Formats: sequence, C-alpha cells, structure tokens
Amino acid sequence: MPARKERIGTVQGRLTVVRISEEKINNQLTYVCVCSCNPEKEILKTSTTLGAGTKSCGCLYRENALKQLEACRHMSITHNMSQTPTYIAWRNMKARCDDPNHQAYANYKARGINYCAEWATFEGFLKDMGECPEGLTLNRVDVNKGYDLNNCEWANYTKQGRDKRKPKGRQTSKYKGVSFNTKEGKYKGALRVDGNYYHLGYHNNDKILACRYDEKVLELTGSSGGTNAQLKLLSLNDLETYLDERGRTNLLSKEERSKLLANI
Repeated sequence: MPARKERIGTVQGRLTVVRISEEKINNQLTYVCVCSCNPEKEILKTSTTLGAGTKSCGCLYRENALKQLEACRHMSITHNMSQTPTYIAWRNMKARCDDPNHQAYANYKARGINYCAEWATFEGFLKDMGECPEGLTLNRVDVNKGYDLNNCEWANYTKQGRDKRKPKGRQTSKYKGVSFNTKEGKYKGALRVDGNYYHLGYHNNDKILACRYDEKVLELTGSSGGTNAQLKLLSLNDLETYLDERGRTNLLSKEERSKLLANI
C-alpha cells in the first residue's frame, strides 16, 4: 500500500494525483486526479496510464491536434500562394525587417522600420491587404513609418514616385540613360546595347528610371559595368531595394555585387 500511496500529491504534466479511488477500471488500481485545465473536475486514471506518462485529462492532446490542424491549414495557404506576387511581397517585407544579412536591412529595420504584429503571418497580411493586383507592388505611404494596414497600399512606381517635385524648364538628370523630355514633361529612360534600342518609359522620378536602366543592363549583359550603380550615380542600396521589390534580386549576382561594394 505505501508504494501505491507514493503517487498521491505528485504532479505529472497538468495532472495532480489526489487520492486512490475505490473504483477500478478493467480490474486495475485507479487514482482520482485533477487537471489544471479544470481543477473543479475530478477524473480517474489507472496506474498503468499514469505509468505510461499521461500528462492531462485529454486537453493537451486536443490542443496539439488543433495546432497541427492550423499548421496544415497554414502550409496549404502558403503552398498554394508561395509563387504569387502577394506572397513574394510579404516575404520580402519580412526579410527587409528581420534579416540583418539582407541587402536592404540598413534602410528598414536598422532605422526603425518594422511590420505590425498581425503581419507576422502571411494569413494576417493577406486578410488585411488582399491579393496584389497585377503590375503593383507593396508601398508604404509614409516612408518614415512601418508596414501596417494604415500605411500600406498596392501601388505602381508612378504612384510611389509622384511626391517628387516635377522638374521645370530644361532640367536634365544626373543619371546615365535618363533625360528630361520637355514634350512629355517627364523624365525619359532609354538604353542602347549591341545596336538595339530599349525604351524604358517616362517617369516623374529620375531615380526610378536609373534603377530601370541598371536592371535592364543586368538583364541583358549579366554585368554591372556601365550601370549607374557602378558609376556611383546610384547607391547600391537603392538598386537592391528596387530589384527586391520587383522580385528580381537574382539579376545581381554575388560576384557583381562584390564588384559594386568594392567600388564604393
């Protein structure tokens, strides 16, 4: 009997053994226990069950089952959308704020730019922002504030750069491949490679066109030679942020990035 009484008062996971029960289950000794999930309710556990390491009235099993179900639901959503612009925008947002090794970290988390708690999961982000419309990217309305529903929108690059003052007169641009078009009243981007001419569009923001120029050079040649970044007209951070937001960081190889860093 003393050996049987040794269990009384012991705690096993969420269970506390209160006393030996007069009832038996399948002719086995049973104990009256209470679980921390509901201390007012007494439950019976056999000596065999307790000896096997059971830790709750069953609540722990149910909670773990729900967690597994939620994990499966999350994986299903992520798997189905992992290649979409929406998921890529969320993934890039988190990387800029969470990964100290990310090329844009210095322009985000390092200067206080973070995302709201609700957007720590893709589901929370998707619930607030919906799916990304074609041709748009995630934009912070106030560049000095973080990522949340009140400060973010899906926008094109024209919208993102429209706060830049429109140039007047015969102003030109400091960037290679960018000039001011008086007829359109905007900057124009253009590139010629191997005798082929590439029109890069018009924009109020000449830096955006400079990024487009460098992007096109990397795309066509695989080299950073002759880019605005290589000529120190455009910062490497600006170029990498632009490529990152377009999901094209693969254009800038580690070798070319090292060359640009060595040139700073």
